[in-house]
Amino acid sequence: MRRKILFITLGLIIAIIVHNYIEDRRTELIEQSEVLKNRIEKLKKRSLIEESVAIRDRKIKLLDSPSTTGALSKLQSFVIETAKSSGIEILSVRPAPVIKYTYHEGVVLYIEAKGEAGDMAEFLRRLYASERAIFMPKIVLTQSSGQESEELRLIMEIAGLRSL
Repeated sequence: MRRKILFITLGLIIAIIVHNYIEDRRTELIEQSEVLKNRIEKLKKRSLIEESVAIRDRKIKLLDSPSTTGALSKLQSFVIETAKSSGIEILSVRPAPVIKYTYHEGVVLYIEAKGEAGDMAEFLRRLYASERAIFMPKIVLTQSSGQESEELRLIMEIAGLRSL
């Protein structure tokens, strides 16, 4: 009888030890799985962001150039061609400091031009309607010195996006 009680007691002690080991291991695995789930969520968010940036890049026409200088040149060419086709005379073009973003950089030009009011409106309409990723944060139109003159003077800042 004592032997039976001893075996039962030993069996219960071993069962409790095994149960505690299994429970500790299960808790560790649950904690590790939570950490892995959090990592997976972060990776999903990152991939969604990268995917949305790629989709946006396909939808808008970025300045496709491997260098900042090349992007400035393309933006300048685009603005000059648009001005010529609108009947606007470009007086000066100056580059401005580059603006860095996470996935893009903004190349900026300061433009001075002159032209008739209708031509100026056409120039701005064409820039605005462009599929290119360009922004015009500053536009100043002034009338030339003559009172009766329809000639306007334009000072503007125009920025284009280049993918990094």
